[in-house]
Parts: sequence; structure tokens; C-alpha cells
Amino acid sequence: MGTRGVIFDLDGTLLDNMALHAEAFAVFVRRHALAPFDEPRRRQLDGKRNRDIFPVLFGRALADEASAPVEPARPEPAVAPSSALDGVRVLIVDDQADTREVLSVLLAGAGAEVRTSASAAEALATLARWQPDVLLADIAMPGEDGYALLSAVRSLAPTRGGEIPALALTAYAHPQDRERALAAGFHDYIAKPFEPPALVAAIAKLARTRRPSRRVAAPRPGGIIMLVDDDPGTREYSCAVLKDCGYRVLAAQGGEEALQVWAQHRDEIDLVVTDLMMPRTSGVDVYRTLRHERADVPVIVVSGYPLVAEMLGARGEGVVECLEKPVAPEQLAASVRRALAREAYAG
Repeated sequence: MGTRGVIFDLDGTLLDNMALHAEAFAVFVRRHALAPFDEPRRRQLDGKRNRDIFPVLFGRALADEASAPVEPARPEPAVAPSSALDGVRVLIVDDQADTREVLSVLLAGAGAEVRTSASAAEALATLARWQPDVLLADIAMPGEDGYALLSAVRSLAPTRGGEIPALALTAYAHPQDRERALAAGFHDYIAKPFEPPALVAAIAKLARTRRPSRRVAAPRPGGIIMLVDDDPGTREYSCAVLKDCGYRVLAAQGGEEALQVWAQHRDEIDLVVTDLMMPRTSGVDVYRTLRHERADVPVIVVSGYPLVAEMLGARGEGVVECLEKPVAPEQLAASVRRALAREAYAG
């Protein structure tokens, strides 16, 4: 039997005809996901059967689940297109750290460049040195609330952000709350809890009204991409897509070969696109090594298990996007463009 978030049956059989053996996945988990545990606990866990490793990752034992009543399937939440906010700058202002993190992950996943502030004062300080295309602000904040923030923003000169489109995001959901927000100068209003696609669509709509004066350096044409995948078909397909887009591709058949290619072309490579789970040297090993030697090179993970990369903290180790296989050509091309554009702007 299967369970949400876990990809193996109780006997270790791989579900959905995935071409990866349970033992290989368990080795991957022991090596990377159990790293934060102390040694005695790791030895204890390593000695268990493969199926017993999963409660560490997913919070409950599979054996217990065998006798538990089956819950009705829940609809998966709608996901915003990964290019819906391509290149849009968004300043998030919310006093709740969890809310800022959720919004950051959502909007960055849709292609936005995101910065966050925990208060009105912090937001104004950010505006003094960074111009967003859209301001996303909570209303109910301690001290200066969202209304006070917007009033201060509107007092700024247009060149300093005084005319930035603003979106109110708040738990106040009564009709009069919406009317007050719009009367105060917010361009739109979305109540919590929100639907991610609706929020992304609202931000995209406001961004289109903005006439940005800033110029961003275009990604260097003919950039060099290192492509790492141990599956020949996937590697050939991705290589063809990237070459059709005008990029030079350095292909590696696995993690070990990738590190050899990296050693020879370290200063030339503009971007790395890598699979996650590969024998001997995984994608995690690859991007951690690259990060240690050259922190400025962006990495895109393309995997059947993108959530594993997120779970391992890939975003903090140079990974700018995690794509789920199979990847459509236009999705891969758009992700590469975004990654190179970020690098060009940072440079």
C-alpha cells in the first residue's frame, strides 16, 4: 500500500513504475537526510530496514499506517506557473516570519525576485535602496500597520517608489475592509487564506501596470551550461532543448563525471542543470562541491523528487529552481533564462 508523500510499499516495492530501487533511495536518504542526526542515532537508524527510515522523514511509521483507516484523497493545491512572475520584483511586508517564508517560496517559484521586510520601517529602508515592481503588504502589523506604510510610500517621489502598485494581503475579509483598503490607495486586496494562483495572478496584473525605468543586463548569449543526468534519454533530450536555445552544453553521465567536467571548465560554466538521485555521486554532492568552490554559479535541479531537494535545503546551497520530471521544453528553457538573468543582474 502507498501513502501520500512516501513512494514505497511496505515491502520496498517502488510505486508508479519508477526506475529507482528502494535500496538506492534508502542509501540516498541515509547519506543526506540523516546528516543532521548525532552518530548514535544515525547508527541506530542505519541498522533498520529501509521502510523504517521513512518515519524520520515523514513523521509517522508505515507499519502503524497499515492498520489505520484510509483517509479520503485530498485535492492537490493548485500551483502557479513557474514563469508567471518572470523577472517581477516583489517586496513582501509582513510581521509574521512564517508568512514571509511561505510567500517568498511561492513567488520565487513563480519566477519573481523577492525581498522581505518585517515592519513598515524596514520596508521603507528597503525601498531606499531597491525598487520593487509590486508591494505586497499585510495590514494588521504592530506599530505602523499596512495603512501607515502605504501612506509613507505614497509620500515618496515617483523615482523613489511613490507610485509602486500595492496589494493588501490580510485576514480582514469583510466587504468594508476591502473598501477601506482600496480607498487607502491599495490597488487590490486579497484575504487570507489565499489561493496561490489567485495571488500570483493579482501580482502579475499589477506588475503589468508598472513602467520600470531600471535596466537589467541581458544574459550573456551562448552561455555554457553543464548538464548532469545518468539517464541517457533524459540527458539527450535536455541537451537538445538547451542547444536549440543557443546554449553550449557540457554533458556529464553522472556525478563523478560532472566533477571532472567542472574541474576542467570551472571558470567558464554559467549554469548547472543536474539530476538529483544518481549512483555513487548524487546531485547533492555535485551542487555542494560547486557551491564550495564557486558560490556564484546557479544550479537548477531536475528530478522526479524535487521535494527531496527542498527538504535538504537546496535553496540555501546555490539551487535557484527545482523542476519535476518530466519537464516540458518551454519550462526548461524558461527556467534557464531566469537563472541566467538572475546571475547577469547580480553581476
